[in-house]
Amino acid sequence: MARRCGARLGRRRCPVTEPRSAPVRTRGRRPPQGDPVVDRAFALLAAFDAGHRSLTLGELSRRSGIPTSSTLRLATRLQAWGALERGPDGRFAIGLRLWEVASLAPRGQGLSLSFNP
Repeated sequence: MARRCGARLGRRRCPVTEPRSAPVRTRGRRPPQGDPVVDRAFALLAAFDAGHRSLTLGELSRRSGIPTSSTLRLATRLQAWGALERGPDGRFAIGLRLWEVASLAPRGQGLSLSFNP
């Protein structure tokens, strides 16, 4: 008669009938975990608009659709780089460094010349 996995040893896991507790990792590759971090960082920045120039952590989380713990982690990294600033009231706002980078974007000079006589 065939022995069932772990029947005699008690604690031993049966590789055929029991699911693995952790995903299998191939060397050097991470398991998929949803959106790439850069997409989530852009979602945080996109949460701001003319009507929402500063946001609390909860507002930033809701408007971006990112869980609060991930929002805090990403917002802290963006704050360290200067893309976000955090005021004394704890609200986040677009940081000066992001404005500096945005100012480097090419302007539509040809378009503005076509409207000026």
